[in-house]
Amino acid sequence: WSVVETTGTSPSPRSGHRMVVWRNFLVLFGGFYETVRETKYFNDLYYLNLQNLQWTKVEYGPHEQVPAPRSGTLMCLYPGGDCLYIYGGYSKNRDAGKIHQDCWMLNLKPLAGGGGRPHWERVGKKGNPPSIR
Repeated sequence: WSVVETTGTSPSPRSGHRMVVWRNFLVLFGGFYETVRETKYFNDLYYLNLQNLQWTKVEYGPHEQVPAPRSGTLMCLYPGGDCLYIYGGYSKNRDAGKIHQDCWMLNLKPLAGGGGRPHWERVGKKGNPPSIR
């Protein structure tokens, strides 16, 4: 093991986040941070350029559709493609937990072009979803 020095706006400390490698990028979504006094769930998106080791936070406007904050979501890349998918996950507000059963897609192509930013799109489900676990 060795420490990798990075620059840019790195993610805050967290657990339960998900990461995938796509082309020359490490993409990170969600997770949570918990102390004795508070628990905070995230729906933020960061990517690390693996060529120059620079983190970037993807900023979204207040009216853009994005997945709800969550941890433990399933996250995968479409094989050979440019789309990332998330499904499910968990979040908690005070004592009430919430199990998410929604599906979202993120087209990552704008990262490779150096311009624009990826946009989330909610994906409709067909058939019976997997049981809650």
